[in-house]
Amino acid sequence: MAVTMYCLDALQNFADKTPEQIKEIGYEIAMLARHGLDPSDNEKRIHIGLIPNKEFTPLQLLAFMYVAWQTFEPELDMNLDFKNEYLLAKQMFEKK
Repeated sequence: MAVTMYCLDALQNFADKTPEQIKEIGYEIAMLARHGLDPSDNEKRIHIGLIPNKEFTPLQLLAFMYVAWQTFEPELDMNLDFKNEYLLAKQMFEKK
């Protein structure tokens, strides 16, 4: 359920952004993920430049990256099994 809520948070954060801004966020997170993000580490907090004043857990950051990439390259296999959580979050977002 946490991933669903993180995906919903991402959708809400991206609602006022252009596709290019979302793409830039996705790339920024992907660059961080190259060095490894441990989704089980709930203590670590990460800041990214394109979303100031917000800190992320690794799992939350991976969910944001997943949502970002779904907007501009949904067929890419990211080795993240967040599809069901993303679809549920998208339904919740669209009902608001």
